[in-house]
Parts: sequence; C-alpha cells; structure tokens
Amino acid sequence: HELMISLVAFENGNSAENRWSSKLNGDLRDGDPLLTQFTIQGSVEINELGGHTRLFLRNIEIIKRQLPLTDKLKDEFRQRYYDERIKEGVGVIYPKDIDDEEERTKALAEEDEVLQQIIEKERKIPVNIPALKVFITDKKPKNRMVDAHKAGILIHFSSGDTFAPKEKIISQFEGPIKDIPESLLMKMQGVVILKLPQDSPITAEPLIYAYAKLESARNIKIRTAEALQLTNIAEYLSKVVEVRDHAQKQSKADSRIKAFHIYKSLASNCWKAFGIEGDDTVDFEQAFQMLDFAEVFVIKAQARRLFDAIDTNRSGRVGIIDFENILIAYDALNLSRSGMDLVLLDVFDSFKTTPVDVLFQREQKLLKDAKTMAAEKKEVPKNSDSESDDSDSQKNMKKKSKGVFDAKNDNKTKLLGTKPNTKDMELEEGIDFSSFCEAIQMLGVKQKEGEPDAIREAFCAGGGVTVSEVDGKHLSVDEFRKAFLRIADIDAELLKRGLRKDGGLFGAARNRERLARITADVEAAYRENLGGVLTFIDRVKQERRARKDQRRREQEAFREKLLHEALRFQALRSQEKRLKIKKEQEERAKQRVDGKVLRNKLLQRQQENQLQKQREIQANSEQSEKLRLSEIRALGLDRLELGASSLRSLSAELYTTPSAQMKLSYVVLLDLSFNLLEQIPQQLCYWMTSCKHMKLSQNRLKLLPSDLGIQMASLEILEIDNNHLLELPESLGHLAKLRRLDFSSNHLQHLPDSWAGCGELRQLCAHSNDLKHVPRSLGRCSKLEYIDLARNHLEALGDDLLVELSSLTHLNLSLNRLLVLPASMGGCSQLRLLDVSRNRLQALPSSFQQLVALEHCNLEYNDILCMNANKIGNVAAAELLDGMTALKLLNVRGNRLQILPLGAMAGRLSGKDDVGSKNSISMLSSSVFSLTALDLSANSLASLPQELGLLDQLLQLSLQRNRLTVLPAELGSLSVLQRLDVSHNLLLELPGCLGQLQALRSLDISCNPNLSQLPRSIIGLVNLLDLHASRCSISAFPDTVTSLPKLTELDVSINAFRHFPIELVALSSSLRSLDLSGNKLTLLPRNINSLSFLTNLDLSRNNLRALPVEFVDILESVVSVQLASNPWDLLPAKWGSSRVQSAGSSYSVAEVADLLYAARRFYSVAEQLWLSLGALHYNQRLGWDHFLAELRGRLAGGWDETLVPLVKHVYFTSRSSGEFLCWHSVDKFTAEEGGERRRRDATKRMMAVEEAEQTQQMQAQRANAKYHTRPLAVASSCSDQGVNLQAQAAQSALANQLTDKTQQVKARVERRQRRLAKGAEVEARRLIDDVLLSDREGCLLDRQRTRDKARQVLFKHVLPTGLGISDDDLS
Repeated sequence: HELMISLVAFENGNSAENRWSSKLNGDLRDGDPLLTQFTIQGSVEINELGGHTRLFLRNIEIIKRQLPLTDKLKDEFRQRYYDERIKEGVGVIYPKDIDDEEERTKALAEEDEVLQQIIEKERKIPVNIPALKVFITDKKPKNRMVDAHKAGILIHFSSGDTFAPKEKIISQFEGPIKDIPESLLMKMQGVVILKLPQDSPITAEPLIYAYAKLESARNIKIRTAEALQLTNIAEYLSKVVEVRDHAQKQSKADSRIKAFHIYKSLASNCWKAFGIEGDDTVDFEQAFQMLDFAEVFVIKAQARRLFDAIDTNRSGRVGIIDFENILIAYDALNLSRSGMDLVLLDVFDSFKTTPVDVLFQREQKLLKDAKTMAAEKKEVPKNSDSESDDSDSQKNMKKKSKGVFDAKNDNKTKLLGTKPNTKDMELEEGIDFSSFCEAIQMLGVKQKEGEPDAIREAFCAGGGVTVSEVDGKHLSVDEFRKAFLRIADIDAELLKRGLRKDGGLFGAARNRERLARITADVEAAYRENLGGVLTFIDRVKQERRARKDQRRREQEAFREKLLHEALRFQALRSQEKRLKIKKEQEERAKQRVDGKVLRNKLLQRQQENQLQKQREIQANSEQSEKLRLSEIRALGLDRLELGASSLRSLSAELYTTPSAQMKLSYVVLLDLSFNLLEQIPQQLCYWMTSCKHMKLSQNRLKLLPSDLGIQMASLEILEIDNNHLLELPESLGHLAKLRRLDFSSNHLQHLPDSWAGCGELRQLCAHSNDLKHVPRSLGRCSKLEYIDLARNHLEALGDDLLVELSSLTHLNLSLNRLLVLPASMGGCSQLRLLDVSRNRLQALPSSFQQLVALEHCNLEYNDILCMNANKIGNVAAAELLDGMTALKLLNVRGNRLQILPLGAMAGRLSGKDDVGSKNSISMLSSSVFSLTALDLSANSLASLPQELGLLDQLLQLSLQRNRLTVLPAELGSLSVLQRLDVSHNLLLELPGCLGQLQALRSLDISCNPNLSQLPRSIIGLVNLLDLHASRCSISAFPDTVTSLPKLTELDVSINAFRHFPIELVALSSSLRSLDLSGNKLTLLPRNINSLSFLTNLDLSRNNLRALPVEFVDILESVVSVQLASNPWDLLPAKWGSSRVQSAGSSYSVAEVADLLYAARRFYSVAEQLWLSLGALHYNQRLGWDHFLAELRGRLAGGWDETLVPLVKHVYFTSRSSGEFLCWHSVDKFTAEEGGERRRRDATKRMMAVEEAEQTQQMQAQRANAKYHTRPLAVASSCSDQGVNLQAQAAQSALANQLTDKTQQVKARVERRQRRLAKGAEVEARRLIDDVLLSDREGCLLDRQRTRDKARQVLFKHVLPTGLGISDDDLS
C-alpha cells in the first residue's frame, strides 16, 4: 500500500495545480430552460492548500440555447417578415389567398425558405450576457431556486463580485472562500450561477443559468482507483509485502477482532436458529453445531479447547455471552489459518481415543461412588440440630451426587457422571496406529516411495514398542511428537515455517532438533494463549469501550468545536448581512412595491370594469347633489346663526311656513347661543334633520324638546351649557353620531339612563351642576376620552362605571363629595389626567396601580389616610403605585405629613411640574415612578430622608411651609433640579452640597429666621436666575456671590444688612432686580451709581440718613426706585411757616430727589474747595464769605442763588466737624481718621476751656488782692503823702518788670513756633513730593494713604502756623 500510494502521489504531484487538496467537486448542469437564453458548461472544484480554500471553475463555456421551432414562433417570424415587406412598399400575397394549388405550394416553399433564413439569422445574434454571480449553498441545487441568493454565500473573484465568462471562449476562474469553517464547507451541497432579480433585466426571482451538485473528493478517488484497476495492484502488492515480511511482522491479535456487535449479532442468530431462549445455556455439542452454523470452521479439538477456556466454572455449559467470547477467541487466536499452521496438539486431540479396559474400570468406579452417595443420603438424620453438625458432609454429598444426575441427562456420555481429571485422561488417552496414519496425512506427511514400513517404524520408535505390539499401543502426545519428527521431512517443515535449514555433517540432527523445539514452543504458546484468552478478551473489550468513550468524547468535543465555529461563522455572516441590510432593504422595498403593483394591477383592472358603471351612476348622483349643496351654500342656507341677538323666543315664521321648513332641512349649523331663550319649539327640531352642530349655550333654557334625540339623529355636537336646565330628555340616547356634549353650568340633579345609544360620544362636559350620581349606562360609551364632572354633589360612582372606558384619557372629579373611588378605576388603562381634588376621599382603590398611563394625579383637599383601602402603612403605599412608570405630576401639598418614606422608591422618582393638593394623608407612598415634579409644601415635615437624592430626574421640588431645620446632603444628587422652594421653614443653614445643583434656576429660602448666611458653595449655581432670601438673618453675602453669571433677580429684604453690598457690581451683566428693603442701611456708598444697570431697586424701610449725590444717576437710569420709610436725618432742616422742623422729618421721596439734584450742581466743586482750604476755614482763618465767593467763581455760569441755603448748611456743618459734609458711607480708614480728628478737636476745646477758666481765676484773684489793699493805701495817703509817691513808684516799676517778662516769653514762643514751622514746611515739601511720586508710580491705595497722611500733617502742624504755602502745592 505504501508503494502504491507513493506512486500515485508522485504522479499527482507532478503539476503545480495538483498540489491543492481536493475537497468537493462536481460538473455544471443546465439551468432554467424556459427563462434563460444560454447555459454554462464546465466543472467546479473546491480545493484546499495550506489552510486556504478556493473555488475553481474549469473549462467554462457559454452555450446558446437553440430556438424551439414551435408553430407559435413560426407564425411570429412569418408575421414579422410580411410586416417588413409592407413597410418597404412591396406588395404581399399570402399563400392562403392563392387559389392555384401549384402556386400555393410554391409560395409555401418560398415562405419556408425565408423562415429558415430568419431563424438562422436569429441564431447568429450574439448572446446578451447579464451580470452573473456565483453562490455556494448548503441546499440541494436545482434549475430554479427562489432564495439561492439569500441562503447562499457569494464568491468573490479577482474582477469583483461579478462572474463574467465570454461566448465561444473557454475560460478558467477561481476565487477564495473566506470565513467558512471546514466543517460547514463539507456540508455544502452545490454551486449556483445566477443573475440577481434587481440586475438588468429586472425579474421577479433570480435566474439560474447553471448549477453543480458537489460531491466529496474521497468518493471520486475510490471510483477512479477501481476504474484504473489500482485495487488489484494494491492487493497484489499487499500480498507480496505480507509474504516478504511475514517473519518480521506479525499482526496483532486485537486487530483481528471484528466489531463486537458482529459477534453479538452472530450469537443471537445462532440462538434463534436453534430455538434457544436468550437466558438458556448450551453444552459443547450444541456449541460446536452453532459454530458450524456460523461458518466458523474449526476442528472439534480446537473447539473443545475454546469451550473449556471460556467455561471457567467448569459447568460444561455456556450462555450466549460466553458463545460470543468463543467467537472472539476464534478470531483472536487466528484459528482460521491454513493447515500448515496446525499444531501437533490439535491433530493429536482430533484422533485420540481411550482404551476399552480403561473405560470399563472408570464406569465401575463411578457406579460404586454413586451407590455410596445414595446410602449416605438415606442415613442423614431429620433432627434440625444435627443439620448444622453435618453441613459439611451434606455439601460433599451434593457435589458427588450432582455428577450422577448430570450424567443421566448427558446425551453423549451417559457413563460419565462427573468430569474426569484432566491429567488422568491425558495419561490414559492416546492414538492407535490407524489414527496415527490419518494424523500424519493431515499434517501433510506422505509415505516415501521405497519405504513401505516407514510409518510403522516411526510409530514404534515414538511409542518405544516392537512391531508386534503396535496394535495394542496408544501413543501419548510426546510419543506422537517423537514419531512425527521421525517420519516428517525436516527440510520441508522448516521451509513451511520460513526457516532455513542447516547444512554440514550434523545439519540433519540440528534441523530435527530445531523443528522439535519449534513445535514444542508453538504448543506451549498455544496452551498459554488458550489460558489467557478470556483475560485478553476482557482487556480488548475494556480498551475498545475506552476507545469508544474516547471517540464519543472526541465527537462531543468536535461537535462543540463545530458549534463554536458555526456560531463564529454565523456571527461573521450576520455582520456581513447587517452591512448589506441597508442596501437590501431599499431593494426589497422596491421589490415589494413592484410586486404589489403587479399583483394589484390585475385586480385593479377587474375592479375597474365592475365599478365603471357604478361610478357613472354615482357621478351623476354626486353631481346633482353637489350642485344642490353648492346652491345651498351659495345662498347661505346651511348655517342659521342667531347668536347674541337678545332673543327671548323664536318666531313661528322660522319653522311653520313650507319655505322655512325647507330651509331648516338644509341647516348644518344652528347657533342660538347668548340669547334669552327659555324654550326651544318642538317643531323646530322636527325639520332640522341635517343639523350636525347645535349651539344653545348662554340662554335661560329649563327644558329641551323631548324628541330632540329622535328628530335630530345627525347631531354630532350639542352645546347647552350655562342655562337653567333641570333635566335632560331621554331621547338623547338616540344620538348615535353624537361626539361632543356640553351641558355644564346648569341645575341638573340627575341624568337620563339612556346613554348606551351614544356609541360615538368622545367628550362629556358636566361640571358646575347639582348631580348626585352618574347613571351606569354612561359606562357603555366605550369611546369616551374626556369626562368633566367637577363642581357637583357626587358622593359615589358606580363600581362598573369605568369598566368599559378603556379609551378615557381625562377624568376630572374635583370639588365633589366623593368618599371612595370605584374599584373599576384600573379599567381606564389610557387615563393620563386624574383630578380628584377637594373631595372627601379616605383611600384609593387597589386597582389604582393599574393606571400605567397616568401622568397627572391631583389629590388635593381630601381626607386620605392611606393609599390603599385594604391595607394600611408604607407597604401598601409602595405596592399601590408600583408599575405606574408614566406618572409625571403628584400633588400632596397642604397635608400633615411628618415622615416622607422614600426607602422603597429606589431611584424611580423623577419630577417635572408642580401642582398642589391639601389632604389628610399620613404617609406618602414610596412607589412614585417617573415624576417630574413633586410638591410637599404646607406639611409638617421635620426632616427629609437620604433617599431624596435618588430622585435624579426631578425638575421641581417644593418644600415650603414645613418644619425643616436642615437639608440632607444627598440633595446635591438632584443634578437636573431647576426649581427648589424651601421657604417658610426653620433652616439653620444651607448645606454645602447646594452648589452641586448646577441646573438650578430658581431658589427660594425666604422666611427662615434662623438662617444667617449663605454657603460659599453657591458659586456652583451657574444657571441660577432668581434668588429669594427675604425675612432671614443674613447680614452679608459670601465673596462667591459675584460668580453667579446668570442671576437676574435678588431679594434679600427684611434681613440684617448694615452696609450696602456694593460687591454686587460684579453682576452688572445679568442682575436686573435688587430688593434690600427692611434692612439696617444708614448710608450708601458713593459708587452706588455703578448699579445703574438695574431696572428695579428697593431701599425702602431702612435707616437711610441721606443719599450720595451720585444716587442721581440711579434715579435717572433705574426704572423703579423705592426709597420710602427712611429717616433722612442728615439732610438740612426745612423752615416751616412758624417754626423750624426737625431735619428730615418731613422730607418726601420727591423732595429728597430734588435736594440731590440741587446738591449735585455744587457738591463736587465744594468738596474740592474744602480739600484745598478747609483747614483754614476750620481754624477760622477764613470765613463764610470767602468760601461762598470762591465757590461762585469756580461754578461760574452754573451758579444759582437758590443754592445759598443748602451751601450754607454744607459749609457750617463741615466747619463744625472739620470734615466736609458726607452723605455717603466711607471706608474704614477714612472713618478712623475722622474719629481721630474729632477726638483731637475735643481735646483742644477742653484745653482751651481749662485755660480760659484758669485765666479767669487769676484775674479774680488779682482783683480781690487789689480790693483788700485799697483801704490801706487810702489811710496811708492821708497820713503820709510821701508814702503814696513811693507806692506809685513801686507799682510802676512792677508793671514795667511784668511787661518785660511778658515780652521775653512772647519772643521765646515766637522763636519756637518759627522753628517748628520751618521743620513742618520741610516735612510738608517732602510729603508733597512723595504724593506726586506716588501719583506717577504708585497704586491707588498707596496714593490714597500717602495723601491722607500728608493732609493730616499739613492740617495739624503746618497750616495753623500760617506759613506761606501756595494753593497749588496744597491742591
């Protein structure tokens, strides 16, 4: 086989093309013969090389189909020929028109000749080859396949997807096969060459031009080998190789064993053939016959050895499984070999016999043993106690007797009760001379010519007897072997066994010895194999079972691998298909449209013929009706509009005359609204059969015509609202076309029970009546979409009222007296809006959770204690709204909620709108699903759960009027929240997480009296528009408030602000409204005019003492400025008619504005003048006249004498304090400087007062001294005139002395002041230089500080000295 395979492989490997390993192949067959003009011939091969698979199309040739010469085709060609002759202007005579028979025959022959030429010409027309594609499919290919392009896999060639052969040219094509596992590739059944339906020309299905059925290449190779007679060559080569290598290679025993099911089937057939049940056993004779029946050719001795080898329990019988093992052992031991391989032991056992005397002795012994056992059996005692003592003896007796009973049943050996010992039998049995002669003939030993007694001599030599003792001698096995070697041809025997003989002098003896040893070894091996054959069979069974299990596991693994590859391939295919789906969808849509058009064309044509007459009839009737209606519309007879005409009754002429009745039959719209009608005549309704819309609203109707519904059956809209109706007629139930009914704002107490006939009713408006119940028949109007029963006296609704209203979307039951809702509420599966506010509901029905489409739920002003009438607590509440995923609005405003259970909500809450409700709900359900707005205001909530942060879709949250002290940090998780209202609570502070609400637009924290500050995290509210923080305790804004870029409205009224938050100037781009009313502001900053971008500024109810003159800019630019309720105590006092009024007490806002406008004209100039000369005025070096004259000169044309009182107030107020009058707040440094100046002036004033008091005391003392010395002087003058002269001289001398001392003191003081002034002048010059330098190089703050310090030094030290410093230097 190896040689043959190598030869074939060598021949096949000569060409490069044959290096591909063939997988599948097939020949192309003819395609659809009816729809295609040509076919394609050739072959298809799928080959593999190095893991790459390719499709080969070999010897491809296009064969044009021959036109079938049918009678129809011939007639078509004839007609074409005659038409061309007629177009050319040649006269045409048809053969059938010729009367002469001969001429007609000649014309027919010419016609046939012309016809043959036309056919030949048609055949020579080249074939129009469309765009062809090649698909490989796993379905059986046929010449017509509708889904071949959908179920197959497209093959791509080098030129693209298109397969393009040419006519009359034999071509070769090949293309790769990608993404197809080998396991799936082998399952492909065919290749199809087709044209897609969408390709030109467009067809309804793909056209199959050729197809090939794929077959496995392995089967093809086998048939090829048989055709080339390679099997015979292989057989011959195998025999040669087997003979050549027989001595070196021995086949294994297990390879000779067939499949076990073969042995099982063979054994079962033998059992059935012999009529033996499956559980029964057979003896050796039956087994031997079965072997013969099974065509297992074996000598009886071999069969006996096999039987004994399998019968391990030595029972002499075997079952069906043992028989299978015998068959397996037969093949395993290779007992079917030729006679040359028979061992001597087999031949010996075939011819051995037992001597007669030995048989007789054995029979006598067995009979004796049987009698002994029978006697022992009779002597067995019946006592049960002795049974245990003699149990061993009984067992022995049973064993001995068993052989006797079995011997009776034995058909062949009746004398053998028990099986004799094998060793004894071997010693006693043997073959006699006649059997010896037959045995050596079986072994192939022939008597040599010229040696007639050679066999007898060999027998005697083997048995060790003389010739005379031959007849009574039986040879044993060893003796038989010795006799055989004596007579056998040693050289021939060695040759049979594939051995070479030895030559030489002693070669014959050595060869005989070798043959004897080989024979003994073969017999020993034979016996050994027989002994272990059962073990070998069991081992083979185990191995094959293990291999079977391994194969099964491998198959399972292979199947899993195939499944994995199939899934991968399917995923790849799906990906590829998904990429094509978009294009194919358009093509399929077009195909569907085309197909539908083609299918409908025939029906349309058939229907057109049938409907043509009906259309003509209808057209005539419609035309006449159209003309009639157009005439009616042209005359305006289809509308009767008498609304707002103050009619108290209808004139009889409107409906009594024939012409009026005819006109009423044309009316479609009747408008009698906004009149004073109290009744509608019955006859009016009788003639209005075509009326569809009737307006009777805003009248004084108490009753309607009883036959209104019967006479006006076409009515679709009926409006009777805002009347005085007490009841409705029963005939309304006959309005089958009624779609809208509005009887709201009447005095109805009950409704008719005939609504079942209004099947088309969509809208029912019945609000603002006195209804106490709703009829059950209203629930049968299954198309109702809108019901408004608000503002009635309903106490209950029927349980089955809402069962059939599955289309209801709007239900308004507000402002009633309902205690419960009907249990059938869940039947309104499309309900979107439910308003049950201002009722007396105590619970909601369990079916409430079935309202899966509910979006708006209003429960305000009720007495609900729990959300489920059957359960109480949070669990029921959570279950009630479970599944209501469309809920958008939930109103629980104005309740007494103390706990908000959101633990079970688990992120299902979200909110959008904000509507209120005021209930007595004690616990809110936790199953609120898709809310976009939640209003919990006006409750008693003291805290909020952490689960509130799970409402990550909430847009609006209202928590005002509760008892909240803190807000949870999880509030920052509401990332889309836009409106938050926590006003009227007890909040101590706002959480820092508030800055995470980046989407927040409106924040209301008003009326939280304990809230003293805003968090710095407010910087995160980048989208905040409105901030309301009134009635809190806020005294200042955080520095981050300037980072709110979109803040438009800011309300911080009634807080604790003492200083105006001028930092709000940073919000000039967005802030438009600022409310600081009700605070503690006293003065405003001077740069208040920077807030001129505002449109609304409220500073009322503060402690404002004055306004800076720059506030005039605010008054001119801001639209609304509120300044009421301020003291204005810094403004000048107003002079009344009789007395001076207190400052600011009688100023109105307008007067304050006028004062500011007046002050603005001189204030800045006066301030500059004071800065330059204020120190001189403060030290009274200059006076009022100088200041007024200087101010007049600087203002020039802008001066007005009416400003003198105001300027005088400013001047003297500034002169008294030493600072220019400020109507604005100052910074901290300036305030400290002014305070220091005022303290210093007070100290100076106190020192001056003390000095004046001391001078006055000294003068008083001198006066007293003079008074006491005067009497003495008078007395002495009388006595002695000389003494007086001396006294006068002494007094004058003292006066002169005092004058000199005073002059000296004054001189010292002047010198000291000059020194101080000179130093102060130098310091002032230096300070002035520093100020100028700082103006050029320093910052604003440094300039201000340096200027203030220089001013302080100048006013304190320099200017009081009166040194000459120019005004320019001072300025």
